[in-house]
Amino acid sequence: MDEVVAPGACNLVARSLSEKDGQEPIGYSFFRVQLQEMHLLKLTVDPRWRRLGVGLSLLRSSCRVARLRGAELAFLEVRVSNTPAIGLYEGEGFRAIHVRPRYYRDGEGALLMSKQL
Repeated sequence: MDEVVAPGACNLVARSLSEKDGQEPIGYSFFRVQLQEMHLLKLTVDPRWRRLGVGLSLLRSSCRVARLRGAELAFLEVRVSNTPAIGLYEGEGFRAIHVRPRYYRDGEGALLMSKQL
């Protein structure tokens, strides 16, 4: 709930268009735009819908909305072990700029990535 009401918060939801699935949410992205920066906080897709372009669509839409709100640079953190997500981000022009050791509660590090919008 904090992400929905935070200053500069932007939230996108991908929904199934299939009546069989009840047009349920299948993914979402939470990001903030502050000054000229976008901070992608969460991007997730239901496991049943992964590798079908939903994450890519959410990422591109998030960057497009951020640009419309004045962002010029995007940042995100991703688990160093999350190679599918890293591949998605790199494919869209994000580059690793730093490793944050022990970033997550379980002790895993995060890759800080950025992209010029």
